[in-house]
Amino acid sequence: MLAEMWGDISSAVGTLFTAFGVFLTIWVLRREKNIETAVKAGVDRNTKDIQRAFAIADVSATIAIAQEIKRLHRLDAWPIALARYPDLRTALIRFRHEHPLLTKDQLRTVQAAITQIGTLEDTLENSTANKTPPNVPAANRALSDIIDGLEAISAATKLKGN
Repeated sequence: MLAEMWGDISSAVGTLFTAFGVFLTIWVLRREKNIETAVKAGVDRNTKDIQRAFAIADVSATIAIAQEIKRLHRLDAWPIALARYPDLRTALIRFRHEHPLLTKDQLRTVQAAITQIGTLEDTLENSTANKTPPNVPAANRALSDIIDGLEAISAATKLKGN
């Protein structure tokens, strides 16, 4: 009878250990799922932070080119200024395509800047070819408008990171 009792006790203890093992396994798996979800969220957040940092750096470099062109206009350094226009247009095109976090309004601003740069470049090319003085204030006003739009994108991008 004692042997039978020990058999029942060991069977009950075995069942309890098995139930505890199953419970522990389920708990660990759920915990790992929560950790995996948290890690994925952290990676996504870091990826977006890095994309924002690159966008800010790229828009800052593009603004610097536009400001340089304005200075070249003031110095009547037309051959150099005209050589920098393709660099500005290329920077804007790359910016538009390389930054998926841009909003539709920001994309429209960048596209308008690309179009305006093309128009300015054509106007200045024609002026220099015809030996007529370009309208520096109008050209610099257009560049200032482009810079303002890019500064707004930069500020909005910085705010998204906060």
